[in-house]
Amino acid sequence: MFFAPLPDHDDSHDRGYTAPEWMQPPAHVLPAVAPITRLLGRTPHAALTLRGVEVFPNGVKLMLRGVVLRGDLDRRAWRSLSDDVMGHHLGPGANDALRLGFSFPDGTRVEAGATWPMPDQAPTGPHLTMLGGGGGGGGDHYEIGNDAWLWPAPPAAPLTLHYRWTSLGIPEQSIELDGAALIARRGDAVALWD
Repeated sequence: MFFAPLPDHDDSHDRGYTAPEWMQPPAHVLPAVAPITRLLGRTPHAALTLRGVEVFPNGVKLMLRGVVLRGDLDRRAWRSLSDDVMGHHLGPGANDALRLGFSFPDGTRVEAGATWPMPDQAPTGPHLTMLGGGGGGGGDHYEIGNDAWLWPAPPAAPLTLHYRWTSLGIPEQSIELDGAALIARRGDAVALWD
């Protein structure tokens, strides 16, 4: 016989990796949804939108969408714009990609991707993580999710979301979000299991 029997499978490592709470929302919680929608930026062929905020006991997830419309663009320009919204060719940390950050009333600032603590070392202050998301479309449009996780839950005070997406022609801008309204929804989140 050529193949020797394989050793018995060790089940002790089958639990998989569990990301720390500051890296992503908890999978075992049904979030409350704060119905905050905003057109954050628009050009003749691109838009960035906020489609709501999911509120968890320990943080908030912003549901952001990038949308591009072909309109009168020729094939080459459309391909370039589609690549820009997907961001694959830009690589991590590219200045032209979608950039997000928050500033808080006490002067604290946090930017997605600016720092990346090791998974076993919790950040000392707020942390903003880009979660990514899926995308799709057709010959005339394309949409991609660019969700972001803010941990811990923001203070019950106004907070400012700063953003820009240079490759889509959306310059740096900001909007204010009501931290108190978000915090008020935390109690509406439901744990799926104890």
